[in-house]
Amino acid sequence: MLPNKFSFKRIVLAVAALSFILWVSFAFNSPTRPERVDRQIALGPVSVDHAPSLLAIAFVADIHLEDSPQSRETLKVLLDHIAASGPDMVLLGGDYVSITDDKIAYETSAQHFVDALSVLNSVPIYAVLGNHEQWSDPRTWKQKFSSAGVKLIENEVSRNKLHDLCIRGFGDYFTSNHRFTEFPHKCEHQAKITLAHDPASAFQVGVEGLVLAGHTHCGQVRLPFIKAPWTPTDAPQAAHCGYYEDDIRKVLVTSGIGTSLLPIRIGTRSQWEFITLHR
Repeated sequence: MLPNKFSFKRIVLAVAALSFILWVSFAFNSPTRPERVDRQIALGPVSVDHAPSLLAIAFVADIHLEDSPQSRETLKVLLDHIAASGPDMVLLGGDYVSITDDKIAYETSAQHFVDALSVLNSVPIYAVLGNHEQWSDPRTWKQKFSSAGVKLIENEVSRNKLHDLCIRGFGDYFTSNHRFTEFPHKCEHQAKITLAHDPASAFQVGVEGLVLAGHTHCGQVRLPFIKAPWTPTDAPQAAHCGYYEDDIRKVLVTSGIGTSLLPIRIGTRSQWEFITLHR
């Protein structure tokens, strides 16, 4: 029995070591070139195989730009990649710049971010504010977005007549800025999507249909077996990352681009979403 016991231990240790090596090789993902994730989503109850495509959307959140050359280069690569993908519109899900006590550095990064969006000015851009914008100076962000031609939709609905689409934006739930806003009657026969920062907005009373959100970073640190030790949202765990669907809503939670609190990602990817909507 003794040799068999030792052999079993060796096998377990070998498998564990191999698993750890493979996990580490995947886990420490460099955000230098965030990856594109393609999604096919039907707005109605039909399968995407039986529904015509409506439009292509580039959705990105949680960039967390910092005042550094590497962070600015990551932003440039990201926006160039989005532009080259040819979306019909771009949706921005909040947390564009990492909060800092250095107001000059924050202002520099915020202005750099808004200026960098010019590479996307051939298509409409819609945005909501994240908790980092709410913690800093939301009024300044509204002014910057307005001057850059970005439509900020905080607890309001915007109609895009070209694509027969109504886009609802919610204020950030995490900082208590969510206010339920109903789609108006004029959107009754148009496609509808909702943009939010915190996926918890998708689970508030009255919210139905497709909701795009970020905020969670998919946990940012996801460990084997125990997954993410903490995720800052009141959304159900099944809607902390990726695609979630129930009887009344479809929720896509992107992993985002940058990091917060810790400057690393473990077990999560730096990514943005290229969504083909079907109706």
